[in-house]
Amino acid sequence: MTALPQFFAIYSTPLLSSLPTDIADVVFAASGDESTTFRTHAYKITDQGWGQKYSNPSTSPTGRTWDSKFRPQGDAVGWALISNSPYAEAYAFSNSGYGSRYANMASIPPSSPASFGWSPAGTEVLVGASTATGLNVYAWSSGWGTKYSSPVGLEAGAKATFSKDSNYIFQSEAASPYLAAYGWSSSGFGSKFSDPSAATEESTSIPATNSDSSVVIVGQNATPYVKAYAFSAAGWGSAFSEPTTKFTTAVVGGPSQVEFNSSGTYVAMSHTGAANEFNCAIYAWSGGWGSLLSDPASKTNGVYSGIAWVGNSFIVATRNASPFVFLYGWTGSGWGTLYSSPVTLPSVVFINSANVRLY
Repeated sequence: MTALPQFFAIYSTPLLSSLPTDIADVVFAASGDESTTFRTHAYKITDQGWGQKYSNPSTSPTGRTWDSKFRPQGDAVGWALISNSPYAEAYAFSNSGYGSRYANMASIPPSSPASFGWSPAGTEVLVGASTATGLNVYAWSSGWGTKYSSPVGLEAGAKATFSKDSNYIFQSEAASPYLAAYGWSSSGFGSKFSDPSAATEESTSIPATNSDSSVVIVGQNATPYVKAYAFSAAGWGSAFSEPTTKFTTAVVGGPSQVEFNSSGTYVAMSHTGAANEFNCAIYAWSGGWGSLLSDPASKTNGVYSGIAWVGNSFIVATRNASPFVFLYGWTGSGWGTLYSSPVTLPSVVFINSANVRLY
């Protein structure tokens, strides 16, 4: 029997260029002078750089905003309102962008707040204000809940945060004692810890902690502009030795945002320094200050007021002049590529913070 001929067809598929994949969202607060413009801006970040800018919500606030933050679950975003009641607000959020605005809290926080933050579990909201009732914590469950009683011995400090393990609240202050710490549990505030004896300069940023709260870092209004303190369940420990190579600037001031990376091995800061300098810096961290990393090869000088890590891939930073927002690659040990600016830029002159939610 004669074998039948075999036919082989080779099919070719046109090569497709790799399409960008969304990996994160970033939200910026803005404290420029216009009072009628929506004051926060949210963008997608892809594995290839900037993605789309989200449309503003249908119900827009008026007034200047400060310290926009995503809820850890990613389903809400909130910020402090510097000059307008209710002084803090929140919106639903999803991969499609802004949702409805949540109704105001029953007990309004004091005016002129300077920080906003969620607890790690997303079940509380912390609004910091520079008054004698400066720590304002609210329960959160699909909206604003009851306000917790203020702690005994409350300091007047505008900037505050939950520790990453949710056991403490840390507060930075412009006047002595410059830093304060309180215990925290689901029942509310615990005792205030004794003041740190090593704190001697005005604090300029919200405190940043590593994963177990054994290190607290804060920006300060004097060289080397960042200071690190040991912390434990017993309270404040010693200050760590200063970095060997220090960030320098021609303008006295302090970092407005300081952030550990996710592994706690690098610390990034943005600085309101001289306009003709690159005012961002990254230090290595390993039980103390390590090297000050070299600046990125491509950089834009200016006054920087926000910086945040985007997973292990990018760093986002904010500046007070166009294009306002910058995205750099992160190599794992240094600055990478400066990506092209977003297609749609923010519409305001002073972006003051950055916060990221990963997908």
